[in-house]
Amino acid sequence: MQKEGFLCLEPPQDCAPLLRATEHILKGGCVLIITDSQRAWLKTYVLAHLNTHPMHPLIPIFDPLQGFDIYLQQRPDLSIVRSTLDLVYQNYIFWYVGASNTQMAQLALSVEQSLLWFLDNQKEGAMSLESLNPLLDHKLLDLYRLFARMVLESLLGQVSFND
Repeated sequence: MQKEGFLCLEPPQDCAPLLRATEHILKGGCVLIITDSQRAWLKTYVLAHLNTHPMHPLIPIFDPLQGFDIYLQQRPDLSIVRSTLDLVYQNYIFWYVGASNTQMAQLALSVEQSLLWFLDNQKEGAMSLESLNPLLDHKLLDLYRLFARMVLESLLGQVSFND
């Protein structure tokens, strides 16, 4: 639901993907953040700000495709990338932000329970945002801050989830 241009979440439906990803982290999993090219700035922002506080626990969110860029441009075979990620990371999901018709979106969809923030596409289990919304960047930052806070407070035992 949107009110006067601000992000307004209605739990539990809108927060369900964030809750799933938070629970995944609490159970020892990690999150691999990937984006389409237009939202690469968000990945850079998240990775630059997420684990900067010295008194907070480290949150296991990583950029898995650093160094794969040229390979992905030359070969569209995602199965080799997935196999490599399977060797390096255990118990991971993707956090994908962007259009649903990209190679990165297909990679994210290949892992169940991935955190998906799709633009202009309603998909069950994914958060949907409008690419033409002039406040999209602010909404993405607000969602990131909400997610980071959910994870941090859960790791610190300030919030608990009922199964």
